[in-house]
Amino acid sequence: MDGAVTGSCRCGAVKLTITAPQPLAHYCCHCRDCQKTTGTAFAEQVVVLARHLAIDGETAEFAMARPSGGTTTHRICPTCHTRVASTNSARQGIVIVRGGALDNADLDAPLAHMWAKHKRGWVTFAEDAPVFDGAPDQAAFAALLMPRLFAGG
Repeated sequence: MDGAVTGSCRCGAVKLTITAPQPLAHYCCHCRDCQKTTGTAFAEQVVVLARHLAIDGETAEFAMARPSGGTTTHRICPTCHTRVASTNSARQGIVIVRGGALDNADLDAPLAHMWAKHKRGWVTFAEDAPVFDGAPDQAAFAALLMPRLFAGG
């Protein structure tokens, strides 16, 4: 896909613009936390370098210590409470955007699935998809993401 990818919260008060090279790097997380915060079976997480993301509009923040390390800070719309972006202190320069918040993204199949041990019984994975029972080894996961994150600069 050429050009910027845009997105927003449900009510439209917070707008996202991603200027990263396409296709975007994304994965699906099946952990209980993602299931509860999305109200569905998993969260589609789009990984973006912070320099490629612009957020316009007022956001509220809340932070949570993560068992896998660092503190995750979520940015939400204070009106409709849509989570638009998250950062983790252990992964500086990386922002996670929920795939469902994007308007015009033509996303390929996810690069991986994590926390598969908590997946819903009806969820199936492509045969060639990397699947991790829990949190993946950071080096192995980075190797999957890096070619997309740094494509074209």
